[in-house]
Amino acid sequence: MSLTFDHPHVETGDVNGSLSCWEVEGFSFENNDHGRVYIRNNAGAIEASRTRQFGALDLVASGPDVAQNAILVLSPVNNSGLTVRASRGSGAIGQSGATPPALPLTVWFFLANESDLRRKDNQLGSMLLRGEVDFLEPMRDTMREFITRMASVYPPPPNIGYPNEFVPGSIEHGSTGKPEWYAQFFWTVSAIGDFEITGLQNPGDYRLWFLNQCLALIYARKARTGDENDPIFSRQFALQVEADRQWNLVKPWVDVDRNQIGDRQPKIRNVRLTRG
Repeated sequence: MSLTFDHPHVETGDVNGSLSCWEVEGFSFENNDHGRVYIRNNAGAIEASRTRQFGALDLVASGPDVAQNAILVLSPVNNSGLTVRASRGSGAIGQSGATPPALPLTVWFFLANESDLRRKDNQLGSMLLRGEVDFLEPMRDTMREFITRMASVYPPPPNIGYPNEFVPGSIEHGSTGKPEWYAQFFWTVSAIGDFEITGLQNPGDYRLWFLNQCLALIYARKARTGDENDPIFSRQFALQVEADRQWNLVKPWVDVDRNQIGDRQPKIRNVRLTRG
């Protein structure tokens, strides 16, 4: 049991636990919405769209629904080049004609895309290493960094409630105190036993962190002397400082009752001695 490091992602809206183990191929500039795609069940056809409206020209992948425990494969449409795979669970995927209309699932393969990176840094093209044509690898590494950071503060052990307490105890930092009570609502276990982030309701709020963290990683690969005399290193250092600042500004919102609305932000306080 581990985190989703092989294929890092964040999923929202899957209240029935219908899909897990997401994988993507052919991710590019145009076939996603700032790093995410939207998934719905349209009369037995599972569709992926780069917009919430699911317009005919906005669809990027589709395929027939499959039985429980099978692998769902969504093949490219509209020349998108995007292939999406997931493990099918027993839960129902919202129908497009449901009353009230079901919200689509959202899969965040990244918290931003390469277009966002290039808009933030117009020198980015010169940062490609020999043989690279895009920045998908540092983007994946940044998603792994995101998942690692979330797990360090809100660790994902199962069943961490307080059965003998009417009111949960004081919440400590997850790496040094007892587990965060809200952490159990961040995570679910995938079909292959990995912990996936499914309860976080505001992953998009981390976009500025993602951009700065990813750019810091990209510049770090190119940095040479490692001091302020190297402009690449100086840029990398400044980006990392800004990424850490952005991380501390954002507070995660978690969905406790699985209604796709963040209930309240988790409480965090430093570990300190308490008189008995």
